[in-house]
Amino acid sequence: MISALLAVLVILVLMEYVFPWASQYSPWTESTIGLVQ
Repeated sequence: MISALLAVLVILVLMEYVFPWASQYSPWTESTIGLVQ
């Protein structure tokens, strides 16, 4: 379970760096990180 959460966090972080514009059109990214934290 923890490894799955870490994998999701890594994917989200990579998306933020690879696709900076994705954060503007993907409000679920911040909400997901908030739920994990």
